[in-house]
Amino acid sequence: SAPNSSALIARIIYEDPRPLAEVAPDLPADVTAVVMGALQRDPQRRHPSMQAFLDALRACASSMPDTMVWPSPQRREDARAEG
Repeated sequence: SAPNSSALIARIIYEDPRPLAEVAPDLPADVTAVVMGALQRDPQRRHPSMQAFLDALRACASSMPDTMVWPSPQRREDARAEG
């Protein structure tokens, strides 16, 4: 948060984000590492593409409790039909 939009933009540009482990301590460490990697200021330290980022997140799915894994489109549709 910031007092105004200019201050917010300055924070985004000049300050590192809070560690995800502080914001969401229940997330598995591998998920935290993937997301924090995507937030790196240096583009060379980020995933080379959105597909690589998605692949890295999908690789983490096995370490996540079922309640944290996003349902597939088919599971969402099935849930809508049931509810």
